[in-house]
Amino acid sequence: MASRTRCRAKGLHLWFQSQGVEETTALRGPSFDDSSLLLKAVLSGQGAGLLPAAMIATELEEGRLIRLADTALLAEFAHYLVYPEASHSRPKIATFRSWILKEAAH
Repeated sequence: MASRTRCRAKGLHLWFQSQGVEETTALRGPSFDDSSLLLKAVLSGQGAGLLPAAMIATELEEGRLIRLADTALLAEFAHYLVYPEASHSRPKIATFRSWILKEAAH
């Protein structure tokens, strides 16, 4: 639990910092290890959350979510496409890699 709280606190601290907000109170409320659970909680009206843009693109387009700020400055929490080196030339991996890199470029 302590590492989850530190991760959440660090993410929120970086977001506040990128928005020019000074934190004045301790963090309270639930935290989630699973981004999908966080998304479900936000969609059900339980609060706001920091989520990867790619994960919420549809919800933003459909108007089910709105951005609290235009700035997304969490490069430290980047996502990486990983797979065993031996799988690099597999057609399924190559197709997925091409698709995900194209989507990420948007």
